[in-house]
Amino acid sequence: MIVYDLWGHMVSTENLEELHDFARMMGLDRRLYHVDGRGEHHAHYDLLNNRLKERARMFGAVKVRARDLVERAWWGKEPARKR
Repeated sequence: MIVYDLWGHMVSTENLEELHDFARMMGLDRRLYHVDGRGEHHAHYDLLNNRLKERARMFGAVKVRARDLVERAWWGKEPARKR
């Protein structure tokens, strides 16, 4: 399942492949994909405006609270990694 929050962070609840497939289906530019210094941990796409958020919703993404996004994301199910 794909979820996004008020801030426009879009993640997969299953795996990174699902996230990239959904982004391709939406026609998102790969430059909207972000990872932090820990590699794929916290990987997400940035939906930069309401038009993109609405497009994600139309394709089946579910809007959730930011806290729920972190808890439901595939990487949120893994033990926290040390920096």
